[in-house]
Amino acid sequence: MTTQPDHQISFVHPVTEQHCGCGCDLSQVTAYLDAERRQVFDLPPTLLEITEHRREHKTCPDCQRYHLVAFPREVNAPVQYCERVRDLAVLLNVEQRLPLARVQELFAGLTGYGINESIVQAAVARMYDKSETEEAITHQAVLKSSVAHGDETRARIAGRLHWVHGFSSLLHTLYVVCTQRGGAVINGGKSHLANYTGHLVHDCLNS
Repeated sequence: MTTQPDHQISFVHPVTEQHCGCGCDLSQVTAYLDAERRQVFDLPPTLLEITEHRREHKTCPDCQRYHLVAFPREVNAPVQYCERVRDLAVLLNVEQRLPLARVQELFAGLTGYGINESIVQAAVARMYDKSETEEAITHQAVLKSSVAHGDETRARIAGRLHWVHGFSSLLHTLYVVCTQRGGAVINGGKSHLANYTGHLVHDCLNS
């Protein structure tokens, strides 16, 4: 149970009996709230809330100069999706690995509104840029670990063979995607293993 339900008093169920079995009239008897509680968790009728922004303008009565306030910086289009919608699109497409068409289908089914394929792709690109700092923090965390694991696996991106290099500790995992598999990446100038001094567990690939 939650201590802060969204609707608490809306569904207090009253005593409907007008008379007791002994014949006493209950209509004027004070009712008290019973100690037992039951909570129902449900989805809201709509998952999207639409907020309309309007702005004021004024004209100076002396010089006739026109004054128009700017919309908030984050409200930069006639119609747009907010940050949380874009985050959901990234979650579905990247974390849950749903193809773009499936993301569009699920979003429309849940909200009644369509989401453009380009919006999903742009949201993923924005999240990638925002995660640069987190990537550096993750890398440093693995480098500081006394024991780490290194491995690589193949993946096709846009039809081309790539390699996903993994570098992980107990709590953190860093993925590096590259077109090469071995020594050029592991021993190169931008290697994610270059400064690691702990015990590295791996499958003994020669490089």
